[in-house]
Formats: sequence, C-alpha cells, structure tokens
Amino acid sequence: MVKLREKSRQGLTPDQLGTYIKVSKPGVWLLLGTIVVLLTAFIIWFFAGTITQKVPAGVLIRGNTAEAYIPLSRASEVKVGDTIELTRRDEQEQGTVTAIGDVPVSLDTVRELCGEEAAEAFGSDTWGVKLEMESGAAQGVYSAWVITARHRPIRLLLGLE
Repeated sequence: MVKLREKSRQGLTPDQLGTYIKVSKPGVWLLLGTIVVLLTAFIIWFFAGTITQKVPAGVLIRGNTAEAYIPLSRASEVKVGDTIELTRRDEQEQGTVTAIGDVPVSLDTVRELCGEEAAEAFGSDTWGVKLEMESGAAQGVYSAWVITARHRPIRLLLGLE
C-alpha cells in the first residue's frame, strides 16, 4: 500500500491516482534535442573539418598561358605549389601556382588584360603580382581563389599549427 502525505492527499480523488503526472513540456525536449544535434555537429566539424585561408585572384587563360593576378598586399601569403580554384559562371576548375612574379603589376594593366571582373579581386589595392599557373581550364577570364593554407580546428586550438 502506498502512503501519501496528508498535504498531498488534499484535493485528490481516487480516479486521479492512476493518471500520469506531466513532468515537462514537449518544447523543452525539442530544445534539448536541438542543442544535442548542434553540439554533435560542432564536435564532428572540430575534429574532421577544415578552415581554409584564401587570397582572391583574377585569372586570364589564353593559348598555353595561364596567368593569375593577386593583390600586392597579399602576395607574401602565396607560394609555388598552392592550389588555385577557378570559377566562371557554372564552371569550376583547379590549377597550381608554378611561379610568382617579381615585378608589381598595376591595377590598370590587369583591367586591360582581364577586364573589370578580374580587377575586383584587388579590392582597395592598386598594385598586384602576376602568378604563372598550370590549369586544364578553357580560355577566358575567371574569378579565382588561391588556397594558401588549410587548418584543422583541433590543431589550431592545441597550438600545433
């Protein structure tokens, strides 16, 4: 036999003894489930994801020559062997930096060679650097990103990179 305190029995009928007690609302469980899903996604990204450092570029491909132009202020971040991701409309291609120019190139020169779209990569810079590159992309002008580094979040947190 179950013993109830006198205070608990007040206002309680025998019919109510078999009913369930509502402990929490469904909204609380939904919120808890959402937090668990987001936390799980963050933990997976933290160990398996990457943070990519990029430098914007304008690319001109004509004949066998492929040239990329990057802002002078970001030239020190780029090295031979870096990957270049090219984009034009729905096309996406990749290339590799084979050489970095020594002589600065003016923004006006880049506009003449590649057009306004490629010059947009310079932002507020008025000087840039020419990169030579290898790519299997078709001739034309492309917007591009030079991938200068890829980092794992966990390695950054632990100070390993």
